[in-house]
Amino acid sequence: MKFSKLAQLVAVSSVGLTLFACSNAPKMMTQAMPQSGFLPNYTLLQAVPNTPSGTRVWRYRNEAVNPTAYTAVIIDPIYLNQTPTQNITAESLIQAKIALQDSMVQAVMGKGDIKIVSKPGRDLVFFTTGRLTSEMVIKGVQMEIPFLLTRSGVTLMGLELARKTNLTLLSRCSGKHFEIYNAPERVIFSKAS
Repeated sequence: MKFSKLAQLVAVSSVGLTLFACSNAPKMMTQAMPQSGFLPNYTLLQAVPNTPSGTRVWRYRNEAVNPTAYTAVIIDPIYLNQTPTQNITAESLIQAKIALQDSMVQAVMGKGDIKIVSKPGRDLVFFTTGRLTSEMVIKGVQMEIPFLLTRSGVTLMGLELARKTNLTLLSRCSGKHFEIYNAPERVIFSKAS
């Protein structure tokens, strides 16, 4: 009887240790993507394959956006709103930035005749998913881009600066819907619009 209780104790301990070892993954890797409300549709997030071990990288992919309609894009450097923690090292954040940047370049290069340009100009627009803040307007002025577009909104300081610098802002861009701020006469609608 004592032997069988000892055997049971060893078996239960082994199973417990095995389960503990298997579930010892960082919380970030096992939890669902948090939905902070920043993105309009979290179901469009897709996991990026071939990311470094222990790193979760997601891509926001909206099928309504037609990348073949563009001839050139500027890829803004990746910014991660994350600082190193006990579970997330600075090295893993650097690897995530590199993976995201590479993913963006591969996506653009895989779309045919779209060029990646580094020099902005008056014949380009700047499209972002983030808010159009005063910092984004300053970036647009420095790049000499007359139109800034976003899927998100516009801050009051961003709008005030756009008015002073004569930039046209378009926000809430989704399909054929958008809001125009400042110099709406620059936006010319076709009859098909």
